Amino acid sequence: MGEKGMGGRQDGGLGEWMDGVREEGGHLGLWVRSDAQ
Repeated sequence: MGEKGMGGRQDGGLGEWMDGVREEGGHLGLWVRSDAQ
């Protein structure tokens, strides 16, 4: 349940989504890290 990347987002699993983003390369993770700070 909840594929890596976009699938994780639909599933609503932040942890899974973040994992998918990191696997994707982190281009989306850039703004995520900035927002986290």
